Formats: sequence, C-alpha cells, structure tokens
Amino acid sequence: MSLKYVQIETTSVCNHRCFFCPVSMDKREKSELSLQKIEKIIEGLHDYPIEAIALSGFMEATYDKELVEKITVIRNAGYKVSLYSNGSGLKPELTDQLLNLGVSSFTFNLSTLDEAQYRQTRGSRDLPKVLSNLDYLLAQAPVRARKVKVDLVVVGALDRQHAASFKIIQDRFANTAVSSILIIPMVEFAGKANQGLLPIKPNHQKLQGCLWNRDKQWLHFDANGEAILCCHDYFSKYKMGNISNASVSEIYQGNPIQQWRRWVSGEEEAPADFICRSCAYAIADNHVENLRKSFCVRCELPDILGVDNSCKKCGDVGLVIDAIEKHPQLLSPA
Repeated sequence: MSLKYVQIETTSVCNHRCFFCPVSMDKREKSELSLQKIEKIIEGLHDYPIEAIALSGFMEATYDKELVEKITVIRNAGYKVSLYSNGSGLKPELTDQLLNLGVSSFTFNLSTLDEAQYRQTRGSRDLPKVLSNLDYLLAQAPVRARKVKVDLVVVGALDRQHAASFKIIQDRFANTAVSSILIIPMVEFAGKANQGLLPIKPNHQKLQGCLWNRDKQWLHFDANGEAILCCHDYFSKYKMGNISNASVSEIYQGNPIQQWRRWVSGEEEAPADFICRSCAYAIADNHVENLRKSFCVRCELPDILGVDNSCKKCGDVGLVIDAIEKHPQLLSPA
C-alpha cells in the first residue's frame, strides 16, 4: 500500500463560525502555507502514485490570496485538484480562474437555505452571496458538461431540522448541474466537543486499522506545513514532520508515522488517549453495528425522507455501511 492522496490546508483562516466546527470554539493562530512549501510538497510527490490532492481542512481556501498560484503549481505537476469551500469567497472571477486551471471538483458545505438559521449556526450573513457564487459556477460550460464535479454536503444532527434543510436544498438545486447532495452527520474533531456530539462516543479497546487508511494512503498538511496523522486532528497534535525541514519521503517513512501505524493496526498497544480510540471510523469487530449505534440509532431522517433519500445519501455512514456490507474486505486493509 502506498501514498495516494494528499490533503493540504493552505491557510488557517475561516470566515465562518459554524457551531458544529471546532473553529467556532477554539480559534487557532493565523498562518498561511507559503508557495515555497507547496512547491516542496509537490516536488516530493513524484515517486508516489498520487490520485488526487484535496485543498481542504479547517479553513476557507477561497480567502487564501495565493490560492490561484498554489493551484497552478499543483496543476502544472499534473495532479488533480479538489477544492472544499463554504462558497462565500468563490467570486465569478476566481471561479473562472479555477476552471481554467482545471480544478476537477468542488465540494461545498451548505447546511441551510434559511438566512436566519444560516446566520445563527454559521455566524455569517453570507448566504445570498454563497448562492449567487454557486449559481455562477453551475452555469459554466465545464460544469454543465459534467467535466467538473460540484457536490454539496448538508451537515446536521440527523434530526427533523436536518431533514428539512436537506429537502429544501435538494429542491433548490434539483434542475442544476450539481453532481450530488450528501447528508453528513456532525462528529467530534480531536476531542473537541460540539453541539452535535455523538450520544455514544466510541471507545475502542482494540485497534485494528483505519477504514480510510489515513495512516498509509494519505498525507495531511496543516497551514504551518506540518504533516499530521489525520484530518480530524484539529490541534495538529500528531505531527510527523514539517515540510520546511523534511522531505515528503522522510515524513511518509519517518519514525512518528511508523509508530502510529503500529498503534492504528493494533500491532502495538496504543495509549489510552490515542486519537483513533474515539474515532467512529477506526475498524472494529462489529463495525457496521457500531456505526449504527453511534449514528443510525438517533437518526430521524429515514422516517421523514425515506431510506432512498437519507441512508443512501448519507456520505459518512449510510453509504459506508452499504459499501462494507457489499465489500467486507474493506475492513481488512492491506
């Protein structure tokens, strides 16, 4: 198994204060990933079969003033780019630049279309601007031709309000070039609780691997250039090395990640407070049952929207359960 995916947080800045995100509870120091660090990361990826680079994290990438230059470096090296955004800074001029550069997919966090609720839950009055920016993107030829994916994720607490928001958003974008609209349950990030905290928090006594193979197939870089173990590590606690003074290969094959791989796999006993012990996506003996206990047991969406419009569009749970049941080998990563 080799490195396939890279997540890069180009800035620590986010202009929203979503109640379900740790940014709203514990603001980090402002930092920007320099163009030079981006270049070094990309230079170090040449020896690996990289499939895609995701510009995402606890940030709003469209507020990075060097975003176009950074994506240019990545695209010139031949890598696919996926951009994650709240849509507020994706002005038409920037949209045109990103499409011309060949950004292949956009994923937008859009939790409600109610302006008052948007303002209350996200600390922002940006909804009209977000919708205008999205409409402009969806009207462009590459998107209409389906050469560019545009996905929407509707984050919520799996309650009646979540169901209502999903249905309204689904109706709003029904006849557009949106590729998919996914339901995403709120989770906890690196021990930082939120108002959508799971009623049953996993406490894995035995670790057997990561469902997403974060320790083997992924590298995550925060806005300081630190390579970290997982995208849930908001505080960058699990540092593997900084790209300023280490190469990609040194990071990917270094002592910290080697140790954590042994913990993640269960080859060695991990500390009691190791991040994976409280993760819903750490492989367990009864993985599907555990997901259902953590999420499905409290989910009201199937009763309101129907299974086809809820479970089969639930990106982090329903579709995961379906994939595991069809392909149980997913729980035995090589």
